[in-house]
Amino acid sequence: MKVIFDFDDVLFSTKDFKEILFSGMGKFGIPKRQLSDFYLASTESFNNPKSFYASFILKNKINVSERELDEVVGALFVGLDRLLNQELIKVIKELGVENCFIVSMGNNEFQMNKIKGCNIEGF
Repeated sequence: MKVIFDFDDVLFSTKDFKEILFSGMGKFGIPKRQLSDFYLASTESFNNPKSFYASFILKNKINVSERELDEVVGALFVGLDRLLNQELIKVIKELGVENCFIVSMGNNEFQMNKIKGCNIEGF
């Protein structure tokens, strides 16, 4: 038996990740609500966090270096395993990874970064 699991909102809490995403620019004094509103206005063109933040920075004329931006984006993908549905992870382990498939839509690099941040790339 082969089982297919959707990544976003099934294995992985996209809602909680968005909270992290919207908090990511807090060190520059940018409130979560402002990023959330910007996301809602541009959700169809969202490709990855770096381009999202860069668009926001350019639109709002905020002074953030490329290095600072890379640090903020890199921090988004650390320790994401806390956002996994642990019950389903147990099911995958019981079924065996050879019997399970993860599917996801969206930007391949972005999705793979989330999967790596969850430490489940072996799945």
